[in-house]
Amino acid sequence: MKAIKSVLIIMSFCLCFLLACTDKEKTVELTGTIAMKGNAPFLRVVFVSDAGRVYTVAVKEKDKLLPLQGKKIRIKATEKCLKMETADGKITTTEWYLQNIVLPDYPGQ
Repeated sequence: MKAIKSVLIIMSFCLCFLLACTDKEKTVELTGTIAMKGNAPFLRVVFVSDAGRVYTVAVKEKDKLLPLQGKKIRIKATEKCLKMETADGKITTTEWYLQNIVLPDYPGQ
């Protein structure tokens, strides 16, 4: 009986892990502002779209965007959505990320 219970618990954790890790990517064009979010030492660069969605900017892209902090800009980027869920299904969160960012209005960037 204990063995069956253990196997069921392990299978449920594996299933929850597989269902919790959804990963979708698409190319988007957005308008918004660059900002910093968090507290030191966990600061991160984010893009706040005009629609109000907050995207975390990929680490390799931050140096390109930091000089434009606070300015309204237009970008083309790859949007990645990561949905995370606890094993018991009680807490679900969705994080949005931007990578491969191109600044059409700033050709030198």
